[in-house]
Amino acid sequence: MSKIILIYKNEELLDYFRTILSAQFDEEYVWASTINEGLTLLNQENNNINLILIDFKINQSDKAIGAIIKREKAIPTIVTANSEDMEQAKKAFKSQTLLDYFCTYESSELLWKKVDRMIGLSKRGQKEKKFCRVNLNFFYSTKEVFCDVYLRINDDKYIKVFNRYDEVDFMDLKKYDKRNIKYLFVRERDFNLITKKLVESLRPLNSDEHALELVQNDNLNMVFSIQLQETVSETIQKIGLNAEAVEMTSIAVNSTMSLISKDKGIYDILKNSIKGENYASEHSFLLSYISNAILKETELYNEDNVMILTLAAFFHDVTVEGPEDAKIQSQTEYRFKKLGISEQEEYLRHPMKAAELVDQIEGVPQQVITIIENHHERYDGTGFPQGIDYKRISPLSALFNVAHEICLYIYDSGQNPENIKSIIRSMQGEYTQGNYKVATEAALVAFSRNTPKVANSSTSDDVKKVS
Repeated sequence: MSKIILIYKNEELLDYFRTILSAQFDEEYVWASTINEGLTLLNQENNNINLILIDFKINQSDKAIGAIIKREKAIPTIVTANSEDMEQAKKAFKSQTLLDYFCTYESSELLWKKVDRMIGLSKRGQKEKKFCRVNLNFFYSTKEVFCDVYLRINDDKYIKVFNRYDEVDFMDLKKYDKRNIKYLFVRERDFNLITKKLVESLRPLNSDEHALELVQNDNLNMVFSIQLQETVSETIQKIGLNAEAVEMTSIAVNSTMSLISKDKGIYDILKNSIKGENYASEHSFLLSYISNAILKETELYNEDNVMILTLAAFFHDVTVEGPEDAKIQSQTEYRFKKLGISEQEEYLRHPMKAAELVDQIEGVPQQVITIIENHHERYDGTGFPQGIDYKRISPLSALFNVAHEICLYIYDSGQNPENIKSIIRSMQGEYTQGNYKVATEAALVAFSRNTPKVANSSTSDDVKKVS
């Protein structure tokens, strides 16, 4: 199968261009984040490459473009740049038949025309194409569809699955995902709406004056106040987390609230348990982001596990009576010892009680229940309620427990990334084996990232990073 290579260090720009191209052109998309990776890929796949897209701002782009246009068999290449850099990009290279330029955020039709001209896709009848494909992940991040959406049955037959302005049902999307359906389709005339949506969400990435915007959801606002969401947003900005992990968590938060709201009894319990702006509420909300940022740096990272960790974060302390009691982590702490006997016994039972509650929610994976049951277990077996050690803690449970511990330290650290990294290094000295070791290593990577900004992307199966 022929391929299109995208050379972008910025993953949000990568996803933006891939979304536009994949809507119109049935190609395999591979990418590289550095020039050296791109040139290596170019040499490996020389005979199968239809087109190269490259970011002008990537380090040594001139080296790569020079190497491409001087090849014995030149490969069509489109250089992309923002409006401020476009003139500089055009001056850097002489105009050639197989070299063109595209200003980021211009119309998708213009890019399609350039691609058609560059690699002759007009011969394959692409200009007559009536439907454009859209990655399924896009629909997870929107509350309603703003155009008709179709499922492709075969090359010539499409059936409508969402009407314009329908609310998006998370469970419907999961149904398609389980059937390995990675794309839905919209009419070509409607694809501009998708592009505009992407542009609106991506443009803040290029401006430091935009703060992180967490997903908006009416049910979410009933449980976590706007002020609390803004507080967590500021914390995430300060401590520095992977932007893609933040976006994926926001999508999962939205989906979690949609799932929970279908069961009024469970929803009311959650709302009454962690409502307001107390520690338990802030801790639960922040924990969903911390755990998923760590997940992003492991081989366990996928959408299902993002959802699992988000559900566990929301419900792990749902049966704890006092909001401040959520700070208690062990039986040796003063906060625990000052509780009455019956209160202590009740607290030691809360992981199992919370797990039993969550087990009543239809569609909740078993791993969520396991994580909640084990969220007070310790690496050395001194935790509760079962007293099991690291050898019997699952990978996701160990990751959640490490994130849970980091979450507690964040406020003591002054929300300083360097202080947090120092704390994680101390944890590494204690957690030296098994799944806990993997989790702390991933945590250190997660907290070594730059401060995140809003993203609206997620890596799909057909975009492969060169290693």
